[in-house]
Amino acid sequence: MKRNFLKLIVVTLLVGCNSQQSTIIKTAHNTEKEIILELALQQAYESYGKSINAELPLVATLVGDSIWKVSGTFPKGKKGGTVQMTIDRKSKDFINITHGK
Repeated sequence: MKRNFLKLIVVTLLVGCNSQQSTIIKTAHNTEKEIILELALQQAYESYGKSINAELPLVATLVGDSIWKVSGTFPKGKKGGTVQMTIDRKSKDFINITHGK
């Protein structure tokens, strides 16, 4: 339990310090899904810049019990693709980051 709490604090500090776009204030009370969405948003900004704003909000879905799938949203009637990410639930490592056309 202490180990998970310490991981949460470290991730919170690292993400919070590296983000100028961050709007979520990290606390021990944030849900796992909120943390995943914030990590994904930071990665999306690093990979694709501010153009990712057109694909917000990001949506996170837990697949099975070990993988988070995060996708951007796209306005109805528009053609194109969105950011897609898979994140390991336990380690919070990014497994895959892609963007459709």
